[in-house]
Parts: sequence; structure tokens; C-alpha cells
Amino acid sequence: MRSRPLRRLFRRSHFSLASFQRTARLLTVLTVPTVLMAFSTFSTLAPSVLAQPSAPVATPVSTAPTKLLVDLLEKTDVVWRDGYPTQLTLADVPKAVERLQIAEIRSSRPAFSWVVPAPKRGAAQSAWRIQIATDRSILAESKGAPDVWDSGKTPGAESTAVPFGASEPLKPSTVYYWRVKTWDETDAPSDWSAIKAFQTAATLDESGASRYPLVKKVDRPQSATPLDDRTTFYDFGRASFGQIRVEIDSKAAGRVALVRVGERVKDGRVDRKPAGSTRYWEYRLPLQTGRQFYSIKTRVDKRNSSGAAVLMPDYVGEVMPFRYAEVEILPATPAKTDKTVKTDAAETPADVAETAQSAETSQSAETAPTVETSQSAQSVQNADAATETAEPAQVGSLFDAAPEPVVCSVARETVVYPFDVSASYFDCDDDRLNRVWDLCRYSIPATTFAGYYVDGDRERIPYEGDALPNQLSHYCVDREYSLARVTLEYLIFHPTWPTEWHLQIPQIAWFDYLYTGDARHIRRYYEDIKAKTLVALAEDNGLISTRKGKTTPEFFASLHFKGSSSPFGDIVDWPHKGLAGNENAESGETDGFVFNDFNVVVNAYHHVALNSAKRFAEILGEEADAAFFAAQIEKHRKAFHETFFDAERGVYRDGEATDHASLHGNMFPLAFGLVPAENVESVAAFVRSRGMRCSVYGAQFLLDAVYEGNDGEYGFERMTADDLRGWLNMLRVGSTISLEAWDDRYKPNQDWNHAWGAAPANVIPRKLVGVEPTSPGFATLRVKPQIASLRRVDALVPTIRGPVEVRIARPTDAVYSLAVSLPGNVKADVYVPALSDDDALYVDGVPAAESATGVKFVRDGAFWKAENVGAGVWRFERRAPEPAETSQDAETTGTAETAQNAETTGTAETAQNAETSQPQESTRPAEPAQAE
Repeated sequence: MRSRPLRRLFRRSHFSLASFQRTARLLTVLTVPTVLMAFSTFSTLAPSVLAQPSAPVATPVSTAPTKLLVDLLEKTDVVWRDGYPTQLTLADVPKAVERLQIAEIRSSRPAFSWVVPAPKRGAAQSAWRIQIATDRSILAESKGAPDVWDSGKTPGAESTAVPFGASEPLKPSTVYYWRVKTWDETDAPSDWSAIKAFQTAATLDESGASRYPLVKKVDRPQSATPLDDRTTFYDFGRASFGQIRVEIDSKAAGRVALVRVGERVKDGRVDRKPAGSTRYWEYRLPLQTGRQFYSIKTRVDKRNSSGAAVLMPDYVGEVMPFRYAEVEILPATPAKTDKTVKTDAAETPADVAETAQSAETSQSAETAPTVETSQSAQSVQNADAATETAEPAQVGSLFDAAPEPVVCSVARETVVYPFDVSASYFDCDDDRLNRVWDLCRYSIPATTFAGYYVDGDRERIPYEGDALPNQLSHYCVDREYSLARVTLEYLIFHPTWPTEWHLQIPQIAWFDYLYTGDARHIRRYYEDIKAKTLVALAEDNGLISTRKGKTTPEFFASLHFKGSSSPFGDIVDWPHKGLAGNENAESGETDGFVFNDFNVVVNAYHHVALNSAKRFAEILGEEADAAFFAAQIEKHRKAFHETFFDAERGVYRDGEATDHASLHGNMFPLAFGLVPAENVESVAAFVRSRGMRCSVYGAQFLLDAVYEGNDGEYGFERMTADDLRGWLNMLRVGSTISLEAWDDRYKPNQDWNHAWGAAPANVIPRKLVGVEPTSPGFATLRVKPQIASLRRVDALVPTIRGPVEVRIARPTDAVYSLAVSLPGNVKADVYVPALSDDDALYVDGVPAAESATGVKFVRDGAFWKAENVGAGVWRFERRAPEPAETSQDAETTGTAETAQNAETTGTAETAQNAETSQPQESTRPAEPAQAE
């Protein structure tokens, strides 16, 4: 793998406390350029940030656009067979007899996106040209003009969501080929991109949501542990949705194996009676003679395969979540049959009756047996060897029994939506946060098994409340936007009951547009999105209520809500006291919220929805609507503060007729920008005082609120909390995918695979690392890290315009170094935390006031902000003001150490420059070995 730009510039090194102390001494005496050179020798920063090679690079950097997307899909030219990629091209598909899958473009007028290379600083696009043809050779060999569309050189910086501009729409079930070239800020042309193929679906409309098929990969166990002479325990390291397959060599017919799979482990074995909605199945497998491969058909669960549940496609088959497996070879003369086998009926809602023991089970669950890697590998190798060399037992008779069957291999076929594991990365000097990131990042692809954002395994139903945090997390861990879009499309017409979750649809639509720059879905569903603001429920003061008699049949029809008025209502958080088995909880997950006619949380959501609708009206040129929503926003904001804010306490009340103030009633206004600047401190202090008295769903908005208040220290504290209400507890109980609730005691019927519990997967990149779009399609963005007490941060954040890489080193409180690599065709505001108005600020090692880059810093609250930073690799430094004078001894020490460090730096620079022309291997830790 080629290294990222900052990876090449900043080699990772592990430095000791003594190194930090030595750094601190040097920084007090050295001049600025020397400080930076010395600092680079024992930090993560490399000297090439200060000096470039004097000789030109041997291999020219390509200027061709890369990472081409059609309707947000990159793998448009891949052909899969029952979930596995093949060697076939799209042109081969009509001739094949196998069951094949492709990424179908469902729009007759798709949109095109690409990444603009940044071979130099400030690289930006000034024009583009797209060509589309029905035959690859037309483009590859320039055989005349393209027969579908040639845009010609078109001025503009658009590199995301560029619409198909031919007069005639594309035809269904047709293969097309396209390429793109661009012109830079000096009007110099790029090379043509590689030619990319795509195929349209059998049925098209102008802006249908395109999508991938589900795909499979094969996982091998990370350990294999014999439990007795007939049973082996397998641990795949992480849970995933999939199917189990085994390979067994049996020398005689009629033998039987038991195959057990599950999510939890107890007493060193697969837990056969797991708590809540976590899974266990057992299968009786009659063995055939010889070495045979067995694909186990997963049982269908009645709860998650009927009603509103999303069904698995036939080319995939039924799946279940599991991490552990056991294979037991039964004796030749069957003993008493195992009574723990779960039947289909055992997985019905009646199964919840078994959850009374759930809290105890959660806390007593043990982790998998510890097995040395070499021992595990040896166990598998020995099984394979036995298969090849087994002979009839030599006990003196030709008619003695055949040897025992041998398990040759065990594998898991994991099912996911296509996911790029190299698209994102995070590492810091706190292992707790690294573990939380790893858990939450993995949770996103692991829960895409259904092809929509669903609530987990218990129901497999899309809910708006799950979709919003899932969407943000998916955007932050992969350059993938289509699954969020197809889920949005689904939820518009299949809404659920909570008031706030209808209000999330405009928010989901806004994030879709903000991260992609593609407004087609807004245009297509504009009337539906307007209805989802629930403005029809507004009273004269602008506030909305579900208790004022306005939830009429006509209102429900506008929402596509098919239920009656009785289940439609406010939720705040979930579960409430006395529901979902949590009768013993103090107040459910709502922090004792008191529901009134006018609900502060519902109205906070309404305010966000109004703002989204106003933006959409402006984008679409709906001037009357834009004016209406602008007026409604001002009316609502005034009434919101007057109705809910308690000026004496400096907090928001839950409703108009109560003095009760909850965490939720304050964190949502703070997260959504409703708190006036003069009240932020008191509201933020109240939020801190309540701790994590919300569910894993509410934690998304708590963390957003905390970071919006620039309180990165508290955000870091909450994400690394070691109590029951934290992500470390999810790991402690044995899960490798984020839970539906903090612990079984808070929701005894929970499952272990809810992406709504993975908020750090987006909070860490968006808020802690601080990479967020500030205009649609990441044309502009901000990098505003809030790293709290961390000393080192290394992150890669995907965007539709290319990855943003951030590296931060803070060896002492007086020194803060931020390096950032920005993709082409973007502008960024980069924030550096301020110590004082007299901070010394540097750009690439040069005092900011003397820098020839033109970058200037302005004070912005608790930060210094570098505005409009262009593409390329940049290094920003903030240091405490220099002391008035230094001692002679310090100068002498500094001189001696400077010479040594300068020599070391020179050596490092020489090596770096010599390596520049060669692709470098990434130094990131490898992903866990799972794929075959």
C-alpha cells in the first residue's frame, strides 16, 4: 500500500518521557528553525516538512483524476457471483449462466464525482471535461467522438455530483464507459482518468438511488482450542453477520457432528442460553464419507424475518451474528441428545421471558480462552495433517472401526455492504480511546449486512433514530454515501412512530447534501421533507406539540405514516421506565424527563428541521418557502427561549409546565446551536453535571453538545469512561460490535449489534480530530481538533474529494504542532488551540508573519484560525511566548544538542529524500487477519 502524504513526511517513532523532558529543555533555548529541526528527530514529524529534495522526483506524479464515482458508487465495474468478486467484466454478464450481481445505476441522469490530484500546494480545478460512450474502444483509441456525451471543456470547480448533461437520458440495462480530465488553477490540463464502466438498471428514473449488492468474504478463526477429545472451540476474533461452513473428513458413513455458533462465551464454551436478544444456534450435521465441505443453512428467526423486517436476498441467504463456534464429533453410538438446541420458536418475542437473568449474565460473561497464536495455528495444521495421513487403526484386525472423523477447517462467510478498510484511520497515545475507536469503526461495516441501516438483529427494521448516527459514522469511516441515501429513501415512505425521528429526516437529508454536494434527492423529495419538519403542528407561537389535536389523518398521510394517532408521540430517548424489561432502572434512559404539551427536545429537533428546510428552499429557488421558513425560524427561536429557559438557574426546563431540567432538555439545544452565547457556559456546566444519563443513542447528541461547547476534555472523559455507561464496558462484557444499550441491566432484551451505539466512530473524526465540511461536497471544510490531554493524534478522514490526514504532536503544554494534508480542490480553515494572545505561531517552521505562503492567523475564541488554506501538506505550530532571557548554561547545552540533532536531522533528510521517488509502505497497524 502506498503511504499517505503525511505518513511519508512524519515517520512514527516511540519516544520516552526522557525524550519529552529533553524536548522541553531544548525548546526554551533554541531558535525557531533549530527547534523545529531538533523536534523532528524524536517526534512523529519528519524533516522533509522543512526541506524538499533538491533533485526532481524520478517518477512524475500523475495529474489524472482518480476515485471516480457514478451516483456515489466507485465499484461500478465489478461483477460478483453470489457475493464474491469475479474476473468478469460488465460486457461478460449477458453471456454468463451463473447468478451474478453488479452495482446498478438506477438513475437515467446520474451524477459524476472524482478526486482532483494535489501535486502542488493550492491545487484547484478550474474546468472539467467528461466523455461517455457505449464502447470502451471509442474512448481508449479515440475512435471518433463519444456516442453518448462529450461535455467539452466546461469552466467550473465542480468535482462532486456533476450532472449528466446530454439531451437524451441513459437507457436501461446498458453498459457505458466514461472518463474525465480537468484543468488546474493555471489552466494546465490533466491527463485523462482511467476509463470506468458502469451499467444501468432495468428500470430507471431521473434520480433513483443507486446501490451495491451485498458482498461476502471468508473469515478464518483466530484461534482453535480443543475442549476435549471430540470438541474444538473456535474464536473468529470479532462478531459478524454470516454463515458457518466446515470441512470434515470421515472414513465411515453415519457419523454426526454438532456445530454450535453464538455471540457470547460462558465457562470457555459458546453460551447456549445467552441473555437478551444475543444469538445461539446449534445444528446437527450428518457426515458423508470422505473429505467433504458442508455449508450450514442458517435458521430463520421469526421475529426478524416478518412484518416490517428487511429480508435477506436469495443470493446471500439467511445470516446470524456470531463470533464463536464449536464443532463436536458425536460418538459412533449416539449418547443422549443435546437438549439445548434452539428451535425457530425459541427465537420469538417469547424469548424475552428468559432475560430476567440478563444483568447477572452480562457481568459474569467470560472472554474466550487465551490461546497462544502458535498453538492455535498448530492445532489447525495438525487437523489438516491428520486428514492427509489418517489410516485405519492398527489393532490387529482388518474389521476394526474406522478412525474418528477429523475437522479439517472451519470458516465464516461474512456478509456486508462493500467497505474500504483503508479509507479511515485513528491512533493516539491513549490506548483506551484507540480501543473505543476500533470497536465503533468496526461496528459500521459489521451492521450493513441487510443493505439498509437497520436497528440490529432483533428486528432488522430501519429506524430514523438508528439511521442518523449510523449515517454520520459511515461517512467518517469510508468514502461511501449510497447506503445512507437508499436508507433515507426507504424511511421517507416507511416511517416509524416517534415524533423526533420524523424530524430527523430533514437532518439526514441535509447531511446527505453536505457530505456529497448532490442535491437531486432534495429536489426529488422536497415536499416530503417539508412535511417531515412537522410545521403542520405549529401553534401561533411557532412551537409544535403532538397534544393539541393537529395529528389528523391528513397530517399522517403527509408523513406516509400508516399507523393511527395512538402510537405517534414524543420519545426523547429509549427505553422509557418500565419498557423493554428495565422496570428496575431509576428512570429509564430519559433522565427523568417530564413530558408536557410542549416538549423542549421535540422543539429543538423542530428548529433543526426548519433550518434544513430553509436551506433546501434556497437551493431549489423556492423563494416563498425560504421566506416562510426564515420567519418561522425566528418566531420559533424566540418562543423556545422564552418558554423553556429558566434564567435564574441558567438551564432549560423539560416543558412549559414543569421546573424539571434533564440532561436531554439541555444537551439537545446545545448540540443544535439554540443556546445563546451568554448562556452556553451555564448550560454546558449542567450537562457535565448529569454525566451519561442517556442511552447510547442519546450519547451521540451529548458528545456533539460537549464539543460544540469546545469542551474537548469532557468529551474525551466520556468516551473513555470505565463505568457501565461507556464503550469500554461494551468491550468488557465481550462484544466486538457496539451494543444497543450500555449494559443488559439498562435494556435486558438488547442485541449486541446496534450501530446507533457507535457514536465515537463519527465524533472522533468530526469533533476530536475536527474534520467537518462547511459547504456542500467538502468544497470548504474545517480542521478544528479538540484533543484534550492527548499528546499525539494520527488520523485519516475520508471525504468525497479525497482523504484529509491530520497529525498532532504536543510533547509539552507549551508546544502544539499540527500537520495536515488536504486533497485537491478544497479550501480549509485550520484551527490551533491558543494559549494566549502572545503565542508564537509558525507555518512550515517560519514565523507566520514572515511566511511566504500568505497564510495568516486570526483569533477565534479559544483558537487561532488559519483561513482559506489550500490543498497540499501544511504544518502549523503554536509555542508559548519566548522567555525574556536565557542562561549561559542553557545556551551551551542548546548548542551542543543542536549540533547533534542537526546532524541526525540531516541524515534523516537524506534518507527521506532518497526514498521520495519510491512508494512507501504504510506503517499503520494491519487490519485483523480475517479475509481469505
